[in-house]
Amino acid sequence: MFTPPPRNQSPSRRTTRRESGATAVEFAMVLPVLVLMLLGIIEIANILRIQFTLESAVTTVAHTISQNPDITNQSDAQNLFTSHLADYAPLVQQNTDTHDPSAPPALTMSPTIRPTCNSSACTPFLITITYTYSALSAPMQPFFDGLTLSASARKSPEPNTSTTLVAK
Repeated sequence: MFTPPPRNQSPSRRTTRRESGATAVEFAMVLPVLVLMLLGIIEIANILRIQFTLESAVTTVAHTISQNPDITNQSDAQNLFTSHLADYAPLVQQNTDTHDPSAPPALTMSPTIRPTCNSSACTPFLITITYTYSALSAPMQPFFDGLTLSASARKSPEPNTSTTLVAK
């Protein structure tokens, strides 16, 4: 049975209410997708930031090792990197909570002993820094947890400059 609209309400106003209800339902359906996309963009931006930081750190560490004859093996290189982690790779270790800390970046050197260099042709060494990423937000953990980021730099040690120059 058809009931006419109340006199103070036009038929077009009833359809506006129905459409606003449909809009709310559509928004409720699209909102989770938009939130996931936003969280994904934030995660990818953080991954890129950490990758660029690792690349800068590995270049700096390789240069420091090539200049410093006191660093002769992988253990010395790892100690240098660990002691200056805040300078070389700031904010890379995401979770520094004492109850559940994330692992700091790890450094490897190949060969494990720094080649000696007494001539102009020096054997290069390879420094690699790796870091296992953990997602910032819980919904992104299935997608990004355990992602391994790495950066490498090949550098030759500087020739021994222990000879003194004699002025003529």
